[in-house]
Amino acid sequence: METRREAVKDILREYLVRWFGELPDSAYEHACNIADSVFYALGISEEEQDRPPEIRMPRRLPIVTIHGKRYFLDLRLCQYRNVENPHEVINF
Repeated sequence: METRREAVKDILREYLVRWFGELPDSAYEHACNIADSVFYALGISEEEQDRPPEIRMPRRLPIVTIHGKRYFLDLRLCQYRNVENPHEVINF
């Protein structure tokens, strides 16, 4: 599994190649230097850098009551969805 350090370096390398037109080899070198500097500045230990990134687990949506009806609050979709009838939607 990829570590945090590897993930950050891959993202930086892709950014440098895409937006600055760097060659992949030199972009990787620059990405390593930038990532190491950022981790150092943030005080993130090498042990922490070598851990795999957290896997986000699904979570239950909060329920709110509006005009006597219960709705799921979905911030990602910017919607309230009726608990009883999910096709009834209030966009915000």
